[in-house]
Amino acid sequence: MKTTAYSRQGNVLFTTLLLLLGVAALVGVSLNVTTNTARLTSRSRDVAKAEAAAEGALEYAYALWLGKIRGAPITTAEANADLVLPQFEGVSYASSGPQLRIDALDEYGVPMTSGTLPPRVTGRVPGYEGWAGQTFTYVAQARMQVDNNTVIGVKRLFQYTEVPLFQSMFFFQHDLEFYRPATMVLNGLVHSNSNMYFAFDKDSMTIGDNVTYSGEFLGESPSAKYWPDGYQKPPWAGYDPKWVTSKASQLHKVPAIQPMGSAPEKVFDTTDNNPNNDGFRELIEPPNPNHPDPEAISTRRMINKAGIVITITGTSSVTVTGQKGTTLNPTAVSNIGSAISRVVTTSTNKSGVVTVTALGLYDRRESKQVEVYDVDIAKLKTALAVGSGVSNFNNVLYIHDTLNSNMPTTIRLKNGSVLPDAGLTVASQNPVYIWGDYNTGGTGSNVPTNSGTSSTAAPTAGTYERKPSAVIGDAVMFLSNNWTDAKSATDTLRTTPSNLDARVASNTTYNTAIISGFMPSTNNSYSGGANNFPRFLEKWGSARCTYYGSMVELFESKTFTGKWNTGDIYSPPTRWWNFDKKFLQRPPPGSVDAIVLSRGPWSRF
Repeated sequence: MKTTAYSRQGNVLFTTLLLLLGVAALVGVSLNVTTNTARLTSRSRDVAKAEAAAEGALEYAYALWLGKIRGAPITTAEANADLVLPQFEGVSYASSGPQLRIDALDEYGVPMTSGTLPPRVTGRVPGYEGWAGQTFTYVAQARMQVDNNTVIGVKRLFQYTEVPLFQSMFFFQHDLEFYRPATMVLNGLVHSNSNMYFAFDKDSMTIGDNVTYSGEFLGESPSAKYWPDGYQKPPWAGYDPKWVTSKASQLHKVPAIQPMGSAPEKVFDTTDNNPNNDGFRELIEPPNPNHPDPEAISTRRMINKAGIVITITGTSSVTVTGQKGTTLNPTAVSNIGSAISRVVTTSTNKSGVVTVTALGLYDRRESKQVEVYDVDIAKLKTALAVGSGVSNFNNVLYIHDTLNSNMPTTIRLKNGSVLPDAGLTVASQNPVYIWGDYNTGGTGSNVPTNSGTSSTAAPTAGTYERKPSAVIGDAVMFLSNNWTDAKSATDTLRTTPSNLDARVASNTTYNTAIISGFMPSTNNSYSGGANNFPRFLEKWGSARCTYYGSMVELFESKTFTGKWNTGDIYSPPTRWWNFDKKFLQRPPPGSVDAIVLSRGPWSRF
């Protein structure tokens, strides 16, 4: 069949129309895709803008929360007081629901009523390997919107955690140093809020738990098997590092654990005229009543915590009160006072005149005679027993001397083998000696570690269960079972030191936590390191010093400032030192807590 010209023209026109329709459809699809892409891009920008603003609001809330946390948890109402809404360009707060707020959470993560404190939840401390604490949890929420369309809700957890310091073998606020000590086996956590200097011979020291620090770790290792390579010379002479034996997996750098609830610069001020906020030593000092006492410090002062306060104001004047000056039963006052005695020396001159001189003992490290007040723990335990007139005692005793005498006044704990069943913490702003077996249930050789040859021997006698205990002072000295005051110096009045051979120690066991001052290393003197944190005055040699407890350093000593040395001061003992794991369930009375403040990652809701 023959095709006409008209027919051919119609086919061409039809085909052209189809092509035009196809192009139009493609253009329409393209325009729609472009519009949707632009819409999605715009929404993504809005979401990012809202999220950034919400996160900024949470940062503001965290800063506000930090400023209100002053050593104690707060309620929802306290957290939101004075909370204002920070403004962000191009973003507003949602018109419904929570705009910005902070809520205390219960143990199930449910917001609590405005005037209720969150509960304590025991668990691991976030970011601190091996540490446990009691955490109070809060959630901050912010809801932001852009152009009334895009609404974003963001939340973040804030956590306030109280961390008992007596859950570590060593806790140092300042540099923690080990420089070539005698063989030591340490069990328990080790932490420094500053630097760590580790230098000791291979296999001379074993650390069985995690080591954390907040400054720098300065040690040397010949192999990746041990601690990381590289060190800097510490600020004392004679540093000759060898190598250390613990594995690097135990070492963790962490933020500082704050014993006052926040960074020291937020609590202490040595430039103002207030003597009550000068440093961590405030913990053991009474406050000056003529100046304000900051809450973060006041709540932690041992004199404020103590259920019984003993004040020595003269050669035979001892005042006994209850917590914060309350009056005690007269019988109880008399019985407690009878446990305190002043150590004096009686001498006779050529004319036969008897002279009584308050020269308790000669402290060779201090190179001076010191006055001593003995606390007979056995008599004190009887005075505190049920029916003795003492009620509701919290087992924290504070004893101090307020005289400004020419000789330093010291406190000495003796006959302390058996402590009250509820435990006992003795604190003082004065230096404290511990004389003989402490919290062991036995005396002399009647303690397994005193007569045995194993570092794992029991530190108590018979069925005695060691009690939660702490000794806190300007400095803490260990005197062995074999100590004799008369041998601390050579002459009658003990005004000159005796030869070290006259002060021979015997095996002695101490079961107690310690908070004490120390003398830091300088360019020409070494602190003695953590291994000499409790001070010694005897020739120990092969005699064993067994210790179960926890050692905490927070401040420099103010009264006992003698520099560490050996020489004629002491020779070191064989140290069997262990962290007391019982503290994890039952810490000493009046235990000192530090604070860790943390926040989790933000998430949408």
